Amino acid sequence: MKYAYVNVTPMNAHALKATAPELPVRSYKIGELAEMTGATTRTLRYYEELGLLQPIRNTSGQRIYGDSALSRLGFINELKSGGFSLLEIKSFFESWQNNKTGSKAATATIAVIEQKLLQISELQKKITKLNDELKSLVNFMTACRACEDQPSVENCGGCDKHDGKPAPEFLLNLLRDTSKPVGSN
Repeated sequence: MKYAYVNVTPMNAHALKATAPELPVRSYKIGELAEMTGATTRTLRYYEELGLLQPIRNTSGQRIYGDSALSRLGFINELKSGGFSLLEIKSFFESWQNNKTGSKAATATIAVIEQKLLQISELQKKITKLNDELKSLVNFMTACRACEDQPSVENCGGCDKHDGKPAPEFLLNLLRDTSKPVGSN
């Protein structure tokens, strides 16, 4: 990775902007950027290793970040919260930096997005199933509020307080003692 070595101070940042367009008007050292974004300096260095951030270096070798790093970190965090891995995020940036045509970049990006959409769809199915199971469990357990018996597979599995409905498997799993076979005392 190539670094631009410049001595950036608040006094010369604006003047340097005119002669070096890649130099940010506002500059932040790694600790300042970490504090502003809630990221750790270690995370920022790791993002640099991955190529997600590309700071410039001053003459002392310190990392200097511009405002674009703030927006890029916001974008990275948004993608991470949406379930994208850092390697998937890296592939987005690489698609647009390394492909010579918009068509190739778009095709590569679409492939990653379509794979993530499949993963999200599968996750939504799992969440829906769990949601249904939990609602069923709450409905079943409402009658348990008046129960004076000790909770156990034997007592809850065939309880007569539920109009003949069997105990949900979720509840039975909570009651099972894994140190002994089911049905033994």
